[in-house]
Amino acid sequence: MTLKKKFAYVAFHRRNDLKLTQEYVAETAELSVRSVQYIEKAKWTPARETMLKLMIVLQISPNEFAEEVGVDVPVSAVQESIS
Repeated sequence: MTLKKKFAYVAFHRRNDLKLTQEYVAETAELSVRSVQYIEKAKWTPARETMLKLMIVLQISPNEFAEEVGVDVPVSAVQESIS
């Protein structure tokens, strides 16, 4: 499974687990609903900033996300992009 598909899977299931609508996620992350739909269907690969916004809205830490999708993400790189 590609990283794009893994992110889509995690985003979709996390949103549903939290009982959030695509509209809420889009508004809170400052994205269009279409963008959220495309990300969840793995039709679009989000930029790093967009991924970070979604992680915040979906209440998932970079380490937890990395573990779920099976990649090694250095925390320092994520912290630098947030600040």
